[in-house]
Amino acid sequence: MSEPAEQAPERVDLVTVDTSGDGRPDIWVADTDGDGRADRFELDTDGDGQVDLTMVDDDQDGTPDRVVDS
Repeated sequence: MSEPAEQAPERVDLVTVDTSGDGRPDIWVADTDGDGRADRFELDTDGDGQVDLTMVDDDQDGTPDRVVDS
């Protein structure tokens, strides 16, 4: 009998910020691996409410390992 596969931790938004004052967040800081430390940073750079830039810090050393410009 095999053991059930371990589920990936759910994303937890640690901080959301509305820097433009329009009532919608434009910065999201998230923990995606369940350790309570930020590893994903998302920015809405044009104010449309959608993520335009994502920075992922896989090893959580403070330097992004991947940057995706949507």
